[in-house]
Amino acid sequence: MQYFAPDDHNAPFEKFGTANLLSIVDRDLVLFERELRKRDIEKKYPGKLKRDGYGACIHVNKISAGCAGCFVRRRTATGTLVDSFSMYIGDECNANCGYCYYQREGKEDFSIATDSPDFKDDALVSLGNLYNRLLDPQTQLQKISYSGRGEPLLYPKIIKEASDIAKRYQKLTGKRIYSHLYTNGILLNSSMLEFLKSCEIHELRVHLSASSFDPQVIDNMRMAKEQGFVVSVEEPGLPECTKPLMGLLPTLNDIGIHHLNVIECEVLPENIHYLKSKYPQGKMYRDFLWLFYDEEFVVYSIIEEAIKNNYCFSVLDCNGHVENARSDQYEAIPEFLDTRQMANVTREFPLDLSVDFYGSNKTQ
Repeated sequence: MQYFAPDDHNAPFEKFGTANLLSIVDRDLVLFERELRKRDIEKKYPGKLKRDGYGACIHVNKISAGCAGCFVRRRTATGTLVDSFSMYIGDECNANCGYCYYQREGKEDFSIATDSPDFKDDALVSLGNLYNRLLDPQTQLQKISYSGRGEPLLYPKIIKEASDIAKRYQKLTGKRIYSHLYTNGILLNSSMLEFLKSCEIHELRVHLSASSFDPQVIDNMRMAKEQGFVVSVEEPGLPECTKPLMGLLPTLNDIGIHHLNVIECEVLPENIHYLKSKYPQGKMYRDFLWLFYDEEFVVYSIIEEAIKNNYCFSVLDCNGHVENARSDQYEAIPEFLDTRQMANVTREFPLDLSVDFYGSNKTQ
């Protein structure tokens, strides 16, 4: 076992000292153990586990169209990367996740009034960047993700401004944009769902553990599914998140969620104290980023449960190695993405008439 040796990559951690850091395991060992786990599932369930994106994208069933930004990288004539745009929303949050790696100044009032919290400079810059992107005659923008360092639903005014820009672009060009929004689901009530539908948000990615798996949030997800949204769950690969998630899989299947993404937790100075106190024997490794090492690879237990029980949703091991899959070589939407949800976003992949734009299957 080794600990940090100061270098350019480790500099943010130097002030903590080795006693306050997670121990480090070798990246190749982690990749080897992950490979053994994959092969074990492939042996039990031949043909079920999929390896895409140069082998880095490990999943069962087709993953969300919103994930295309990690696997589809197009360029304009000037060489600019296009296809996806991440719309920054804001900093404030109505949850308090210890493993969060964003620093923010807390506020007592989390009103969702359109003028509070007010616009932030970063959000205004992001709105301007979106506008400029869509003005570019070479743009091939097909997807927008709404996220931030806090809870996006605290900023409905910014969401509406961005969606209005996208709607004007779609009206003028006849092109369609697939939009997904990240949320902890706490504010996802019926009126908010109506608002998001008016903003043409197609997919909702819910971070369940942010609310400690609140039953009300689960009910909100069910309501969103009934209203025709693509409903996904996205969780960090920490035991405190993935182990409770295992017990909820039948409920998520009953709701009819579309996708479940398990993401490796990035380790940064903002969350390392929490991770060290929560997991005294915890470990981390470096693969483009410093990542928390889930020794049990719970995501593969989830994948195995999904295969064994024939669950309706996809499961994606969104590990740090997915960065390897980002390539300029894809000139079309990979077939492992659920293109039914993209609803004529591109000419190459026209609308599947059995599925409407929000992903609801009309034949059921």
